[in-house]
Amino acid sequence: MLLPELIPSWNRLREAFRPAPKPARANGCECPSCLTEDRILALFEIDPEQMSVTEDVRCYVQNALGTIGTAEELAFLFPALARLWAEKLEEADPDDSYGEHFWDALSRHEFLAVALPDELRSAATEFLRTVLLSRIGREGPLKRIKGLAGTHLWTEEVSRYAQTADDLKLLWKEWWAMPTAGHAVAAVQVASCFAFKDENNPIFHRWTPGGGGGPPVLKPAHGIHFVPWRESNVKSLRRSLTAPFLESSIMRACRLLEDPAEKSLAEAVLEGVRGDPIGVADRIHAFIDK
Repeated sequence: MLLPELIPSWNRLREAFRPAPKPARANGCECPSCLTEDRILALFEIDPEQMSVTEDVRCYVQNALGTIGTAEELAFLFPALARLWAEKLEEADPDDSYGEHFWDALSRHEFLAVALPDELRSAATEFLRTVLLSRIGREGPLKRIKGLAGTHLWTEEVSRYAQTADDLKLLWKEWWAMPTAGHAVAAVQVASCFAFKDENNPIFHRWTPGGGGGPPVLKPAHGIHFVPWRESNVKSLRRSLTAPFLESSIMRACRLLEDPAEKSLAEAVLEGVRGDPIGVADRIHAFIDK
């Protein structure tokens, strides 16, 4: 189920998408790994409140706008599929691929950024941002992290948002305004990745072959399935992400963190930013432009 704090945004999403017509036909596929037209049409009949992550739902999300589906179909199903993504994000299961396939579907043919009409796109991105900000705001307490943690998962989700939507600046601005201590913790965690080389990070233990971990990957590297961040998001970060911005942000975070141990870790990150301005600038440049 959705967290109570997400329900108002979910209701706005449903209301905005209510005019989206239910397709009379579906673009199905007879391949064993896809869905036939009849099975897709059956998904259209499920109440968005009642849809669950069945094998057919997983198959649709995995292949939408690829071998099956149209933009009109995905728009009709979007509120239900987005609700399921939000619930899966809360479950934080690193082995569940639903979220990965959900973002892939939104990225194909620039569905979210271009294909959706403006009024639907606005409601869709508002819901996605609300969910991400809610998850980021529940970070805490600030501590030394060994192995994988929730931070590794939600930073990947933020990166997928930057690959898919054009308004990362809205998510970034609200997050780094630090409306809660959890947002402050998350800001310090991310700032530590720019303040230090991986092996010196005071927040994240080094990666090990047996335990994995290390700092989160804030932006995917080039590879066979590489999807770049949208240029609008890259441009906005070039303006906003600087060493002075990190310094002032961590100072604000220190004021929000009450526990001495948390303050001590945040102050260590602050000193890292202040003590290596050239290295910080280089790591920011590498993050944004490479």
